[in-house]
Amino acid sequence: MKLCIVRHLATPWNKARRIQGSRDIALCPQERPTTEQVARVRALAPFDRVLCSPLARTQQTARLFGFEAFEIAEEVAEMDFGELEGTSVEALYGGAYGDWRERPLETPLRPNLEAMLGRIERFLDAQRAAGGERVLVFGHSLWSRATYARHVLGDANLTNTLRLANGEMFEIEL
Repeated sequence: MKLCIVRHLATPWNKARRIQGSRDIALCPQERPTTEQVARVRALAPFDRVLCSPLARTQQTARLFGFEAFEIAEEVAEMDFGELEGTSVEALYGGAYGDWRERPLETPLRPNLEAMLGRIERFLDAQRAAGGERVLVFGHSLWSRATYARHVLGDANLTNTLRLANGEMFEIEL
């Protein structure tokens, strides 16, 4: 099974480099995917399932990519960053969070990250059980990178060494 994960398009908080996490922030009003982004996703169709996180920005992105029919998958929700939500992403790189880029599982956010990794495992198990050849997921940056790091690279600590721009896609063979 091929899992195609598209990161949501940009929100005002993305552009301001603020941590969104579990906050339900809508896309920038004029945000649209590029022709190349849409073509890359469409080239992989048909999909057995199209899934979105419960947060509006992923659902808006799915619609802008031309997918009106999708299911909500609670397990695809972004990690809860707690009191860091709304602050600058720079807050993750220094002080108590100084190892966030290289060793996120050794920071104070470990319980939150482990909870998200558990949701990812449950999600992947459910997708395997449901069967099919291709599944399209509209998700979030950290969720997508953690899924790729854990299942392609074999190490969740590599999550923050990966980059996935808004509207871009990872492909994972399950």
